[in-house]
Amino acid sequence: MNSRSEQNLRAEELSQGSSVDNLSIQELQINLCLEELNSSDTLTRQHAISQLQNFVDNPKVVAALKARFEIEENPYCKSDLIELVKLTTVSTTALELSKSQTSQALEIIRLWNSVEIALLFDLVKHVKKLSTEDQVKVFCEIFGSAKSPAQIIPALSLSRKVMLHDEVLKRLEKLLHAKSPLMVIRVINLLTRLKPARLATHLPRLLVDKSMQVRLAAIKALHLLSQSEAIRLLNEFLFSKNENNRKSAFSALFLLPFNHTGDVVLRLIEQAELPKNLDQVISFLIYNNPDPQFFRRITISYLLHGKKLARLKNYWSLAARALIIARLVDKDEIELKTQALAEAKKFIQSHTSKDTADEVAKEEAAPSGHQNNELAQLFTVKEFSENEANRLLKICRNVTSPSEILAAIRLISTHRLTSQHFSDWLEALLDHDSTDIVCAAIASLQKINSARLLPHLPVLVFHKESTVGETAIKAFSSDYSDKFADKLKLWLKDNDARIRDVARKGLMEIDFLQARDLIFGYYRSVAKVEQLKFYASILILNPDRLTVYRLNDLAARSSGEKKQYLCQLSDEIKKELGDATNDENTSTLSAIISEASLQEQWAEILCKIKQISYNNQEITLSDLTRSKTFNFVMAGFLIITFVLFLTKFRIDNIFAGKTAPATATQKTYSYDLGEQPLPQTDLAKARPWDYTLPELATPSPELNEVMTIEEHRVLRNDLREEIGADADKAPADFINLSPEGESLK
Repeated sequence: MNSRSEQNLRAEELSQGSSVDNLSIQELQINLCLEELNSSDTLTRQHAISQLQNFVDNPKVVAALKARFEIEENPYCKSDLIELVKLTTVSTTALELSKSQTSQALEIIRLWNSVEIALLFDLVKHVKKLSTEDQVKVFCEIFGSAKSPAQIIPALSLSRKVMLHDEVLKRLEKLLHAKSPLMVIRVINLLTRLKPARLATHLPRLLVDKSMQVRLAAIKALHLLSQSEAIRLLNEFLFSKNENNRKSAFSALFLLPFNHTGDVVLRLIEQAELPKNLDQVISFLIYNNPDPQFFRRITISYLLHGKKLARLKNYWSLAARALIIARLVDKDEIELKTQALAEAKKFIQSHTSKDTADEVAKEEAAPSGHQNNELAQLFTVKEFSENEANRLLKICRNVTSPSEILAAIRLISTHRLTSQHFSDWLEALLDHDSTDIVCAAIASLQKINSARLLPHLPVLVFHKESTVGETAIKAFSSDYSDKFADKLKLWLKDNDARIRDVARKGLMEIDFLQARDLIFGYYRSVAKVEQLKFYASILILNPDRLTVYRLNDLAARSSGEKKQYLCQLSDEIKKELGDATNDENTSTLSAIISEASLQEQWAEILCKIKQISYNNQEITLSDLTRSKTFNFVMAGFLIITFVLFLTKFRIDNIFAGKTAPATATQKTYSYDLGEQPLPQTDLAKARPWDYTLPELATPSPELNEVMTIEEHRVLRNDLREEIGADADKAPADFINLSPEGESLK
């Protein structure tokens, strides 16, 4: 009850503007940054530190920075805090200078390098009393001898005339390459005010700087030269998949005019989850920037999405009150809202068949008219036990009256009876003839067991009754948005007009950013104007500068009727946004480019900026093969493969200039008993080419000679002498020869 009361009180405060009426923009920014200063996320703290450098004259900010400095452990945050703490340190001694010291530029330069940093702000007052030439000389000498950014920062407060001197501007451009992000941000902001043309050539590099805060400052500078590119990059920051990017980019809403960021603010409001600190930022921006065009757009958004997002009503009321307080309308709040709703309904109906008669969700009334006393008794039970659930299940299996079926469905939903038996009964009702029963069954299954409903949703969205189809579309989009988006990607390309109509209704239900991506994916693949027109109403009902940018980009790569229609659609959306002229050809841009003689370079610079993107987008195969990362990976793979090849076949000796000694070929004969052992082959490692066939040879002629009897007798006697007289020790061949020898006698 307490949290509910707090929410109601918060809504009432927002609708009446009391939460933002007493805050200044400086106080709001300081409060947000002080809250982020103690964040556990490093990037969030870095963002807070970079923003707080603009408020170092505030005692509350100084105390917070010093307290954070004592406990900070991250080296990057620590280095930034060191520079800020130096600037906030108060010197214990006063700066006392003689007239001769303050009138000589060389003496001031010497003092600048010797006194405490805390005294430099006092010393710069004396610098401003010098002539312009001497001030330029002092700045240039300080730039060359400074050992830390803290020694240069006080000099950045010199007069506009001094800072616009060409020698000073050259040194400021060099500071854009400084290691300290805080210094780079200060210089970007300074050049944006003084000479934005000097930033033009540096923007492609600054927009991709490793520091997110530098990138945001560069976007602000880019806005003077190309509003469309600045809005595109800001959109990519605010809706990045990286949560840290989103948090740090919220403060960027203060950087650009509200009439250029109103559509971005509206997209943020339409997000499913809105951070608490962003709620304060949006409330402040709406209340302090009354804009009739924004009020018209938020009225349309309220009618389209007000049932899903209750906070839209609060912001809508706040925008109405801002117009009345600023006296931009001569009506009271009720009259203003009534007229705006009527005009918005008419506009929506002119682009779609969607019924917007009820902009606020109505509470479902209790069913009546049935005669079932048991159901009536169950309606009086506040909490169902197992007994009441069984009673209701028995009733469900027997009821046939539509009013009784609707009453039973309401009881199941109210008490969230998740039993499988109730899910089976509700699932069977999805084929009922009554539209009301099918819609009630969808809503009940969505609440108690949406997994049982999922297989039926792709079919129910094409139900012959439009009411059932729209109910199924809403259930599909709210519970299974990713699966629904995959289906829409197929349906919006279908040749059947009925299926495409369902896709159009589905695109109206999902998040507009997701719907826009699907539509542009479809636009890139079609050429007929009739196909382009089918989904154009969704883009018109949600006018957005990023949509205009993407339409112009697609038109530039198209031709014929498609190009003509895309340009026409872009102009229509710009009209809804209140943009009458093309921002790329404004007098401000022409003056800046002409002043710096950048007419020829600007086209090349703008081309580089157009290629910058902060999104984690999928890239094509051709883009992948051209990327540096791909080339590095392929080179590394080839090197590893080559090293493995050398290791496997051991040919490193070739590169070392060593060769294996040649071995003489050993002849092997078929009859050879072997004076040397035959080479042994390892059968486990043997390969076919390891076997060598023996060479054929002619036997020695001596083998064919026959021994005479005398020669046999001599051989016998020699053997007897060799082995002795014992015949048992005689070899087998000798024993076998004995009978032959005796017979020869």
